[in-house]
Amino acid sequence: MKQINFKSLLIAAFAALLFQACSSGPKPEDVATDFLKAYFSTDYAKAAEFCTPELGQDLTEAVKELESLSPEVKELVKRHTRNYTPQIGEVGEYKNNDTVIVNYSIVNKPQTDSISTGGETIIEKQLSLVKVEEGWKVAALNNNR
Repeated sequence: MKQINFKSLLIAAFAALLFQACSSGPKPEDVATDFLKAYFSTDYAKAAEFCTPELGQDLTEAVKELESLSPEVKELVKRHTRNYTPQIGEVGEYKNNDTVIVNYSIVNKPQTDSISTGGETIIEKQLSLVKVEEGWKVAALNNNR
């Protein structure tokens, strides 16, 4: 009887470890947040790290034009977007849990020296993320919401 209980305990412990190993890694909403933070802080190389190879290449190609701008204009863009804060909304799964749609908003939060604590929502969109061996990757910047 003690052997059966020990075996049951061992099986339960193994199952718990297996479940933890399978569920470890960043969640889709964490990847989406990290991508959006990098993207809106104009760190496009970092943003591309959170993308599938195809979207990462598209992003790299799209920002080549930004790289050709004068340093003053680049700084203006950075100043304009520095208060942008991503807020993740609903995460919907489909296609056998291998793809998720992440709704997000970008809020323009005031400067830290401002007395205002709110922010103005300036963007409401979606991202599509796909499950890959390494975890989750942004696969598409959806235009609808």
